[in-house]
Amino acid sequence: MRSWTALLWLALVVTALWSPRSLLAQEPLDPPAAVTPADWPVARPVLPRPAPAPRSRAANAVFAELFGGGLLGSLNYERNIEQVIALRVGFFCIPGTEISCPGLVPITASWLIGKTPSKFELGAGVIVLASRAAGDAGDRLGTFARTAIIGWRWLPKHNGWMWRVAWTPIVNAAAISEDLVPWFGLAGGYVF
Repeated sequence: MRSWTALLWLALVVTALWSPRSLLAQEPLDPPAAVTPADWPVARPVLPRPAPAPRSRAANAVFAELFGGGLLGSLNYERNIEQVIALRVGFFCIPGTEISCPGLVPITASWLIGKTPSKFELGAGVIVLASRAAGDAGDRLGTFARTAIIGWRWLPKHNGWMWRVAWTPIVNAAAISEDLVPWFGLAGGYVF
């Protein structure tokens, strides 16, 4: 085994001497150049990517309600505050009846419960009679009744169609001579 090791060393020495650039004849390497802070790589801060702009929550709704606060129907505007509180004003009028356009104005506030687009609704408000009877001295102008809202609604987070089904009893409705009118409303409209 010794003979093989000696032979291997001999082959390495002969190869080194006979090569065009001999290991023994190499020039010494230059010392490395001095590195100054100006030569250091520039550190760039890693900034997080900006978050995409959030889509605004739908805050306004325009809808038509069949029955409900306008008795037979109403056109309504609603303002949603963080999709938790809904403030609504509506109007209903039947031209050509014995009362010259009996304007009923439902004004309500509702609390919307639920995190999904499907929400439970609890609310209350008033229905104001906003016109006079023909030939009437105006004793019913400004008469109001109280109303409540217990229902369900589909309210999208962003723009889209909304739906509502609610029980809307009318309490102390002097304008229609009843103490309690169990009533309901069906509504549909657009949220923007």
